[in-house]
Amino acid sequence: MQAKPITFKDGPSKTDEANPRFKFYVTMIRSGTPPKVARLAGPFDHHEDAIALVVRARAVAQEVDPRSAWDAFGTSGIESDNHRPGVLNERLGLGQPAAENARTELDASSAVDHVLGPVPGM
Repeated sequence: MQAKPITFKDGPSKTDEANPRFKFYVTMIRSGTPPKVARLAGPFDHHEDAIALVVRARAVAQEVDPRSAWDAFGTSGIESDNHRPGVLNERLGLGQPAAENARTELDASSAVDHVLGPVPGM
């Protein structure tokens, strides 16, 4: 069975940023079958804000979970009525702790691993 390719847009359109339901995140993708994605930082109203945190979020993710050295990092745009805070928001000084951390006593590395979920559409 052949895996489905992950497809990406070239970038956000002007209509994406004008849509209040559309937010941007720094994301991490872990390969596997199926691949998994984690929202590390966000949500942000502007794509540039997410882009500006990719390097820092990657460094924090690698401190928390050394396995993330092999993961892919970038940004994603998501349209939703219920945007969850990124799992590393508090560690990045964004002031929005992830719900998973607030509800449980997970250590930081299991918190990152806990929020990894399947890539939408896979």
